[in-house]
This record gives sequence, structure tokens and C-alpha cells, in this order.
Amino acid sequence: MRSEGNGWFDRVPERVWWQTLLIKLMKAGPMPKHIAFIMDGNRRYARSHCYSSILDGHAKGFDQLTKILEWCRELCIKEVTVYAFSIENFNRAEEEVGGLMTLFENKLQRLFGEKDKLIEKEISVRFFGDLSYLPTKVQKLVAQIELLTKDYKKSVVNVCIAYTAQDEMKRAFTYISRGIQKGILEESDINEYLISHCLDSRKSANPDLLIRTSGEKRLSDFLLWQCANCYIHFDDVLWPDFDFWHLCKAVFGYQSNYSLIQKIDQESTEYLDEERKTKVNEFLEWFEEERLASLQRMANAKD
Repeated sequence: MRSEGNGWFDRVPERVWWQTLLIKLMKAGPMPKHIAFIMDGNRRYARSHCYSSILDGHAKGFDQLTKILEWCRELCIKEVTVYAFSIENFNRAEEEVGGLMTLFENKLQRLFGEKDKLIEKEISVRFFGDLSYLPTKVQKLVAQIELLTKDYKKSVVNVCIAYTAQDEMKRAFTYISRGIQKGILEESDINEYLISHCLDSRKSANPDLLIRTSGEKRLSDFLLWQCANCYIHFDDVLWPDFDFWHLCKAVFGYQSNYSLIQKIDQESTEYLDEERKTKVNEFLEWFEEERLASLQRMANAKD
């Protein structure tokens, strides 16, 4: 088998009465504005269902992602970040990696083909990771989609592809080092504020809730900086089986611990004096121009 759905917006599940009730109950409490997902368990799902290929499990996982994104929109969760592919995953079997890159290309091509819906729903799609690892066709689609949707604010989907938190940090410090060499920054300007604004997630608020499926209780080098103070929910269910009820269970866990989470967040806030902030913002403007120029080059690359 392969993916059941044809695109990103045709997998909307019909809501039943108890889902409507749960949504009302949850909205009466504090809701996370940003949820991050480690979508683990696609390969085990494929094996347990005796699929002919591991890739069928990944395709099934994509189908479930489109449902989760719609449920999050119904819950007024503005931002979702998903761990789609780690840099470490390139060490898997060549057939699986190649198949996944083809799957990514097909799904991104479909998403770009549905750009009218992205525009209508005002969804911003961003990509976190070292995009140079990706095939040229995938790079081009990633750049085209991000550039097309970069100004939308209503809903945000961040896709971590060819990503690890360590690599994200390394790339951030590479840019900071260049800023020092160009004389825009000084070493004394390096602090949490600067680092946070040089990460792939610089335009996003930190996740309020991190969910990992499949029963594994580790973060797998995912958003380590950003998730320092968030609520982490581990679920034993495999990603393709993660449904509306599992999402509600995670949100209820977040709500139960909301007071403690807020206290930790307030204690970790850092401020900059105006003089230093002006200098840092000058560097960040240059940094953003560099990023946009890189995306433009990818988007205009020949196939």
C-alpha cells in the first residue's frame, strides 16, 4: 500500500459528538500555542502490519500528520513543529533513504500544487535543518514553499528535515562568528537572546508541549534549546495510530502542569539593554537577508 490521501488538505476527519465536547472542555483551560511532535514508530507500524515496504509505514505516518494538523487547527493551536527527518537518518539503508526523499518530493510537490489553499488558510510553512543535505529537487520545493508562505501569520507549520539540535546550534554559531569577523558583533554580545535568534526557530515562540510517540523516552537531538522549559508527553502509541484522543490526553497533561510551566518560563526570561539590542538587531537583519538569499538561490535552481 501507499498513502491513502492525495494531499495535505483532503484528510480532514469528520468530527463526532464527543470530539466537539472535548474541544469545548479543553478550551476552557490554558491551551498550548505551539506543539512539537517527534513522529516515531512508522517503521514498527509497517512491520507489525506486514507491509511489503517500510516506506508504506512512512506514507501512513504522513496521512496521520495531515489529520493531526487539522485537529490542531480546530483546537486553535497556532503553531506545530514536526521532526520529519534527522541528519542521523541518512545512515539508514540507501533504499529507505532514497525512498523517503522521493516521498518528501512527492508530498512537497503536492503541497506546492495546493498553494491556493495555503494562501486561503494563511498557513506559513517553514523548514528547519541543513537543507544542503537534501536532493536538489527537494531543496527547490522547500525554498519555493517557504518563500511563498513566509509572510502568513494565521497558522505555522515547521518541518524539521535534515535536522539535529546540535547541527542547528553549530550553524547558528557559524553565523555569529561571521558577524564578529564582519565587525557587526563583538564576543561580548553573545548571550541567550542572540543565540535564540540565530536558530532555525528564530521566528517562533518556544514549544509549550512536546509529544513523542512509540514509547521511546528520549528527545533524539530535537529542539533541545527550545524545549528546555516545555511540558514533555511520552505516549506508547505508534505515530500512525496517534489519534484525536491521544492528542487530547497530551493537552490535558499540559493543562494539569500549567502553573509550574509558567513559573519556570518567568524565571528563565532574559533581557537586553537598548544599546546592545540595537547592535544585535542590526546583525539579525543581515542574518535574515543571508537566509532569504539562500532560499532564493535554491528556489531558482535548475532541475
